Amino acid sequence: MRGDIAVGDTVLLAYLDVYFDAATGDNCAITTTTGPVTGKAAWIIVELAKCKETKPGTTCTVLTKDRDPNSGTGNFHTYAGPVTVNAPKNCIRYTSQLAVPVEGDHSLAYYSSGAVHC
Repeated sequence: MRGDIAVGDTVLLAYLDVYFDAATGDNCAITTTTGPVTGKAAWIIVELAKCKETKPGTTCTVLTKDRDPNSGTGNFHTYAGPVTVNAPKNCIRYTSQLAVPVEGDHSLAYYSSGAVHC
């Protein structure tokens, strides 16, 4: 699954990619910058959570989560992650945030799901 992380409708800043390994039940996520922010120091957060829910919905009651330990440091230039949670029979929630100087201003983009991939 790939989600676009954009400012408004026109400035694409990053992609959030989520992978699932059916053999182990592991879910993995990574946020990768693109376009005008590629190679620039950025504040990036990527987080993956195992939900209590077993059916898709807008709410995720978090049982456990993994977040890149360097998230929010401003030290990322290309990607943040990977982060992993084991949730073979549960839904997951993925979240990514990005703040980076773009054309003299700071752009903030946010992407989060509800309970998905159940």
